[in-house]
Amino acid sequence: MRKINSNIIKKEGGASFDEGLNELKFEKGFIVSLEGVKIKLEGFNDESLKKAVEQLKGWEGFYGAWINEGWVYIDRNIWVEDKEEALKTARAFNQLAVWDCKNNKEIYL
Repeated sequence: MRKINSNIIKKEGGASFDEGLNELKFEKGFIVSLEGVKIKLEGFNDESLKKAVEQLKGWEGFYGAWINEGWVYIDRNIWVEDKEEALKTARAFNQLAVWDCKNNKEIYL
């Protein structure tokens, strides 16, 4: 299992991980962000990643990071099997997109 760091997130555009920054992979379904921390990409590093996860701790789910328009979003995430349910949940939490695990791509709302 790979440890996630800021360089991996910058290079790959995002990642899913647990509180210990251990990478998580999903073969199907959709990942939906619920709430999180927004960090300017230019100031994003390992320390800011760890600080963001520390702020979000206490969550029984998992975390995700993704980059959009010069910002890094570190969020509490849930996995949802059904696409329509994922989109509905994302809208309820004012999210920009969901992650399609099977096709390895974002679906913008």
